[in-house]
Amino acid sequence: MKANRLLLSALVSSALMSAGAMAADGTINFSGSITASACETIVGAVQDGNSTPSLTATVNLLSATSDAFSAVGDIVNKTPFSIQLSGCAASTGAENVRALFSGTAPVAGEPNLLANTGGATNVGIVILNSAGTSEISLNQSNPSPDDTTINLDEGAAMPSTSGDVTLRYQAAYKASALPVGEGTVTSQATYVINYF
Repeated sequence: MKANRLLLSALVSSALMSAGAMAADGTINFSGSITASACETIVGAVQDGNSTPSLTATVNLLSATSDAFSAVGDIVNKTPFSIQLSGCAASTGAENVRALFSGTAPVAGEPNLLANTGGATNVGIVILNSAGTSEISLNQSNPSPDDTTINLDEGAAMPSTSGDVTLRYQAAYKASALPVGEGTVTSQATYVINYF
């Protein structure tokens, strides 16, 4: 028993001396800054043609027939919408602005497709750039500007003096498999405003 205590005491002493003998090989200094929001107000989102933006908005896509989808990946009935910001002014590190969208992707291999919680099958909703030619990547909370594997919103330039900015997008149905089954299509995305 006494031998066990001596052995334990020797091990603890040895461990403490080893830790003290370690020397630093280098130093890393961290620095950063906190800035005020580059826009005073996030007015909200609005479907084009509607006049009142809201922080909780609804974009109503036109109805589509199931036979409009002839292949997996078909995108149907693009509907424009926008996010409006006010009191925006460019500053260092915030020359541009964009929205980063998040939502639940329903299908492996389809990370940009928002899950449908309605009754229609094999279909979801995709958010597209303003021209409607490119899907916006979802769930990119801290994107690297050098990452070419994701497709971020190109954003909009911030005005040099205080002004409004409108970020334009389109939403559409996208087939995840065939056949697309009839029913309602509902989904939800959240967004954060990202200055870059």
